[in-house]
Amino acid sequence: FPQFETDPDAYYRPYPEFSSRADAIPVHPQIVAENGPDSSHFRYVHGATVTPVCLHWEHVDEEWRFLTGWPDARSDDPDKMALRIHSHFSGLGFAMSAFEGSSNHRLIFACTPVDDEVSDMFYSIWWPKLPGETSDI
Repeated sequence: FPQFETDPDAYYRPYPEFSSRADAIPVHPQIVAENGPDSSHFRYVHGATVTPVCLHWEHVDEEWRFLTGWPDARSDDPDKMALRIHSHFSGLGFAMSAFEGSSNHRLIFACTPVDDEVSDMFYSIWWPKLPGETSDI
């Protein structure tokens, strides 16, 4: 995501504070891959108050890229988004996302299939530092 800040010093360290691993989760990796573009699940699974919309998607080489927008419920303009999520998926189990707007963190998610019924999962978040912050934590 070259359009966004990439200097590591602009973010708190992602590991170990903002990283998590879960082994032997009873889920097929395809379910995880289908989770991202399924915008209607946000309301029912995550308790979102608005349903995000797909603003753009494309296939580039081995990646599937999409831009999701979260409508700004406080605005009368239906095209105004409070949050945009830029996501790149590769294969069944790898995604990188850049959040833009009300949250500006970066997220990486990996789902490694163990067999047809079990997967190992890992995610990490890069949270932007507050202005003037020098600590890594």
